[in-house]
Amino acid sequence: MSVAIADIKKYLRYDADDSSQDDPLGIMVAGAQSWVEKHTHKAFADYDDPDAVPPVMIQAICLIVGMNDDDRSNLGNGTSAVEWLLADYHRPGMA
Repeated sequence: MSVAIADIKKYLRYDADDSSQDDPLGIMVAGAQSWVEKHTHKAFADYDDPDAVPPVMIQAICLIVGMNDDDRSNLGNGTSAVEWLLADYHRPGMA
């Protein structure tokens, strides 16, 4: 179970009928869910009922996707999104 693209589009106030951003949003949702699962040490698959996933975990995914979506727009250069996305893999001292 994951957050549906339709829910993310609604959260971001995207046109529900415009599927042009579905692939990038799907990638961001997958990355956000992975980060939330690592951070909480609780996988979405551990919940027998999809409705049992704590709403705060869903909200975190929405916020992370929103942050990344904003960074990839003309407003940002994407640096913070990249740093966030790769934080679990960062090794100090490596160039």
